[in-house]
Amino acid sequence: MNFRTTVVLLVITILGAAYLFFVDRHQPGTEESARLGKRIFTWKSDQIQRVRIHKDYWTDIICERLEDGSWQLQKPLEVPANESQVNRLLSTLEFAEYVNRLDADDELLLRLDQFGLQEPLYYITLEGNRVAQTLLIGNDSPLGDGVYALLKDRDDVLMIIPRSILNVLETDTDSWISPEREFW
Repeated sequence: MNFRTTVVLLVITILGAAYLFFVDRHQPGTEESARLGKRIFTWKSDQIQRVRIHKDYWTDIICERLEDGSWQLQKPLEVPANESQVNRLLSTLEFAEYVNRLDADDELLLRLDQFGLQEPLYYITLEGNRVAQTLLIGNDSPLGDGVYALLKDRDDVLMIIPRSILNVLETDTDSWISPEREFW
């Protein structure tokens, strides 16, 4: 081997090591990729600027993030929002993974009423960075450990999500109002 070949091989080795050090170490591993692939949403909670939870005519909750990072309830009242309740919802949804996923064909999508998704129990809309996603939550799954869900912008995928997500949603409207509120 001559000197020039040795230098070329050394440069290629250094470039490969630099790639691994600077680029590849930030990539998720195989298990992490599989886990991230089961996430319902792909955003981080600090990217969300507006949250809307719609259950029925009487239950419509809208919270918006103010410029200082705090949350303001817009509906049903315009008062400061309970930060811990909003953050609990966002972190629950950020890390939520589906239990099962069904690739829905046209015939299955026509039967959404069987899954409670024609008239869902909840509509959860999250807005941020000029993107909005709405999660529809329907009936309990047959085993009772999950509920049927459908992302509005990905209606080719019907999911079964953990029932524990409903624990955050099934609270009274007053729990979304800041306990430190001052009306006068």
